[in-house]
Amino acid sequence: FTFLSGAERSSPFLVEDHQIVIHIDSTRLPYLHDRRNVKLLKLNPGLLFPWAQRIIWQDVKLMKRRMRNDLPVDYCQHFEVTTEKPGVCVSFQSLPAHKFAIGQASAVTLRNHCDAIIKAAKRRPTVSDDLSVLSNQCDHYYNIHEKDTPESVIFRQEPLIDSAFMAFDMRRESCRMYIGRLFCSWLDEIHCYSDRDQVSFSTAFSSSGLHLARASEGLSKGLTIYEDSDGSPMVHFTSPVCHWYNHLFSTCTLTVLGSPAQNAPRVPSDQNKKIRVSLIVAGTLQRFLFKSTVEKVIAPLTASEIEVDYYLSLSTSKAK
Repeated sequence: FTFLSGAERSSPFLVEDHQIVIHIDSTRLPYLHDRRNVKLLKLNPGLLFPWAQRIIWQDVKLMKRRMRNDLPVDYCQHFEVTTEKPGVCVSFQSLPAHKFAIGQASAVTLRNHCDAIIKAAKRRPTVSDDLSVLSNQCDHYYNIHEKDTPESVIFRQEPLIDSAFMAFDMRRESCRMYIGRLFCSWLDEIHCYSDRDQVSFSTAFSSSGLHLARASEGLSKGLTIYEDSDGSPMVHFTSPVCHWYNHLFSTCTLTVLGSPAQNAPRVPSDQNKKIRVSLIVAGTLQRFLFKSTVEKVIAPLTASEIEVDYYLSLSTSKAK
């Protein structure tokens, strides 16, 4: 699904390429700027898709990236290694030591991230943030975490993320409850201060009741996982080295977490047996997604020397 605001359509739903576009009436949203309104969609995965067992949020800006390894080749496999294998509820991408994140500074800290945002925002006259509010917000967070409290310990560990890509496992009640509480606190910070969600994340996260866990036996060394008071893993931070700024997101994430990076689906390794797949599609032309079928299904199969028979039956009548 792709959310789109500001465009008038006779129907709120439209299939474009391989995305179902949901048009949003901006006049019904509470804030003046879409930059702030989009957080209501971004940080409410359980409310928007209550039936979904697995949810991945991806900012639309990532869809414009052209480098081969900037995005996952196989989203299901990405979810498996970053979220399901560590047994967590949420997987975040750690913020890297990159000029877009911390400017010319050497350490990935909230202070350096704030300074980089403020410097960049001065060159963007249409930015919706009030820079004085953003500066005061950063100062406020450091001030409230001066004392030694459990929340301050987490805050000082600098749990900074790039919120453009997040994966959620909604199958467990405990996960749904934790994600709801964390994101409610996160939205509170955004409502009270700037709309820069990456700035407010560390404070919302530090108050969510987790602590840093040691790498679990059988998982990769250096795996950053936070667990609850019962010792259950809840949140995974993917290595900052794997960030899409470094053009390694699709391959590095799988390699770091101990899964082979590959473009083709995993198939039985019987070299003497020729595999042939029959793909049968039936439905309406309005909902037919040809390009994604070729790119995500047929191409990887044929790349693995699997023969594909493609049968298609479409109706031109309107979808109900």
